[in-house]
Amino acid sequence: MSSDETASWQRKIDHRLRALWTRTPDLDRAQRRIRVLVRFTQSADLLTNLGVKVHSVAADIASGSIMLTDLPRIASAEEVAFIEFAQAFATDS
Repeated sequence: MSSDETASWQRKIDHRLRALWTRTPDLDRAQRRIRVLVRFTQSADLLTNLGVKVHSVAADIASGSIMLTDLPRIASAEEVAFIEFAQAFATDS
């Protein structure tokens, strides 16, 4: 992926997803399924084709889960406007 493509998909994810992506080792990304909210511009069926396990849809927002390793590919899709991490980080207490 070129630096322009990297910058493009990272602009479409929230800061918590960006932090999770950065701190998760490459080998662990393929093993980790995360819950997300996805704002999309076309049919929710497209999200399923991209690999999103869609749980529910309201207007142009879908809740679902993805494998962390698929995040760049899904966020790069033209029909995906934004992806937000839909679960809280664990506290260090």
